[in-house]
Amino acid sequence: MIKNFWQKYKAYIIFALCFVALILIMMLLHIPCPIKYLTGMSCAGCGMTRALLSALSLDFHAAFYYHPLWILLFPTAVLLIVF
Repeated sequence: MIKNFWQKYKAYIIFALCFVALILIMMLLHIPCPIKYLTGMSCAGCGMTRALLSALSLDFHAAFYYHPLWILLFPTAVLLIVF
C-alpha cells in the first residue's frame, strides 16, 4: 500500500520538497520576494500582508499605502467560501 501511494503521488511529493527547499534557500539569503529580487519591480502581492494587517487594525490609510488592492481580498474570500 505504501509503495502504491509513493508511485501515485511521487511527482507531487518531489515538487513539494523542491518548493520547501526553495523557500528555505530564499529565507537563508534574505530574499523576501523572488520577482522583486530578479526584476527590481514589486510583484502583484508585495505589501498585501502588511496592507491586510493595517486594515485589520483599522489603519486604512496605511493599508492603501502598502497595497491599493487590499480591499479586493474580502469579496474574493467570500466568493471562495460560498462557491
